[in-house]
Amino acid sequence: MKYLVLSFLFVFTPFLVKSQGADDKQTALIYYNIALSSDKIGNYERAVEYFLKAYKLDTNYNDVYNRIGNSYCKALRYSEALPYFEKHLKMFPDSTESYMNIGNTYYVLGEYEKAIQYYEKTVAIDPNHKTAYRNMGNSYFKINNKEKYLEFFKKAAQLGDYEIQNWLRANDEKW
Repeated sequence: MKYLVLSFLFVFTPFLVKSQGADDKQTALIYYNIALSSDKIGNYERAVEYFLKAYKLDTNYNDVYNRIGNSYCKALRYSEALPYFEKHLKMFPDSTESYMNIGNTYYVLGEYEKAIQYYEKTVAIDPNHKTAYRNMGNSYFKINNKEKYLEFFKKAAQLGDYEIQNWLRANDEKW
């Protein structure tokens, strides 16, 4: 039944919106909801398409670029996600979420030095961002810099990252 309703939304809503002559903000809201639903069920191409349509009609959807980037990441198309995360970052230069998204994307792409740069920017904004410290530690681990990865794992542990605390305990490291 749920898929029947979603199918109706996907197929008929764009036609209904146009035939009813709804204003741009209403249409944008419908498009945005179609994008959210599409993303939720794994139809990432459609999600990206409708996020862009919604934003074109109503620029108040200022999270749209992060959402598009996340949709591309879920589709395992990381290189395509980066420009959208960067667009969001230009709009919100103090967004730790954007810095983390870019850092995580570079990490997945195996570009650990670039990932570290974005994690460093995250902690420059929020010195208590334990996930950024953990991810920096993971990045340094990948490039075999034991001194640095332990430094950042210990910082994450001090900030309450329980998984890292357990890892440090299991490896006879104190924090």
